[in-house]
Amino acid sequence: MKRHIFTNKDLTSRSKKDHGKSTNGIPTHVYNTSNVKKYTQEGTTINIKFACPGCCNIFNTVSELAHHVDNNHVKRAPSLENLSPKDKRWVLNGHDVSNQFHEYRRSCITASRTAEFVVESHFNERLAMSGILVLQRRGNYGDLPTDIFPPSLLTAARTEILSKYKRNTFQPHVRSAIQSIIQQFVDENITETRAKIELLSLCEPVVTPLPQDFIEPTEYECTVIMAIVDLLPYLYDCDMKPLSEAHLTSSYVHPFMHGLLSAKKPSKVAHCSNIVPEEFDDAVDRPDYKIDVYASSGYRFSYTNAYGEIKKSSNVSVTLLSKDFYRLWIFSKEAIDQYNLKNVLSFQVTANSVTFFTMQLEFPFLYTVTELVRLRIPTKKCDLLDLMGHMDNLLFVASLYRDYCVVSKSDMSSWRCDTLSSAYLDVIKNKLAPRKRTCNLTLDS
Repeated sequence: MKRHIFTNKDLTSRSKKDHGKSTNGIPTHVYNTSNVKKYTQEGTTINIKFACPGCCNIFNTVSELAHHVDNNHVKRAPSLENLSPKDKRWVLNGHDVSNQFHEYRRSCITASRTAEFVVESHFNERLAMSGILVLQRRGNYGDLPTDIFPPSLLTAARTEILSKYKRNTFQPHVRSAIQSIIQQFVDENITETRAKIELLSLCEPVVTPLPQDFIEPTEYECTVIMAIVDLLPYLYDCDMKPLSEAHLTSSYVHPFMHGLLSAKKPSKVAHCSNIVPEEFDDAVDRPDYKIDVYASSGYRFSYTNAYGEIKKSSNVSVTLLSKDFYRLWIFSKEAIDQYNLKNVLSFQVTANSVTFFTMQLEFPFLYTVTELVRLRIPTKKCDLLDLMGHMDNLLFVASLYRDYCVVSKSDMSSWRCDTLSSAYLDVIKNKLAPRKRTCNLTLDS
């Protein structure tokens, strides 16, 4: 640095672009012992500042820079030594899952110093470095070290997490009424308008007085009905040309998610997100979709508790699919940390197949991502009949979102751990994997 500045700096010039080269482009000074001695005697000095690579701060000495980096940018893994194995650790089938994950996370951080983690085959390692464990619905977890996480243990872990959420089923008379209306609509025995009216009347009966044996649909059943109602205007029998991502998002994903997850009290606004999430100042990417919650009083923004990523086809680079998956959980983790949420709901759409997940921080330094359900969003009339087989799954997603994706009553700040810098992932932006490369995600329907 001294040689560069001394060689290219014309001490009579104020130019910042080239440190003051003379007009003919030839350096006026050469860095050597003779010149250093000469200009030192004349009182000319070259001031060198030491810039931090992680922020905009500069320092006069190396020791000041080292002290700054150690205290502001070096992230140390949290310790489990002071935690009670019984009360605060995740112990399952005789396995201390918390300790095993802690060891795995530490090994990933160590390995990252000498190895390059490719996102499509090493998303588990990347997420583990931020304290995140992924539990997908599959029997083979071969991409995770079986000596630390036997597949049977991970399957049991997912089962235990799901068992903590209540899972209701549709009331038989409500299910039967919906199926009857949908069948008539598909068979073109009733119009779209009539189908909407009859479906909405299940939520808000217009016949009075009501029969004595009438049982109203629950709040969660009504959200599933609303998701179907919002989709009806976009369903046709004809073979449409391939959907663009914008068409898929605006005509199918948004109406479906808006009906399923939006609400009035408190106000939950589901919307496409084409900007960097404003609540995270250091975020460099943005989700395709999110749901913002507003306070009941004053209608002020409170928090974001759901995120979505969308791709128009599954026949895209597995790097892009894996990167979307990775980003979902960084967004979700940041939401849990910033807003002290119990859970965050996320979904990933490839073509019209949607997979729902939830993230929670139930144990210190261990964020779990659990796959919930997978289904297809209807894009044709006939697809509605297939959706009838997933009514209970939709009910499960709707109830989990409303009951668990809320602010926690407990302060979980002491359980949080640092998030891997987004810069770590930036290096793969221009290195897209070929479509034939193996991907450890199971996103196909």
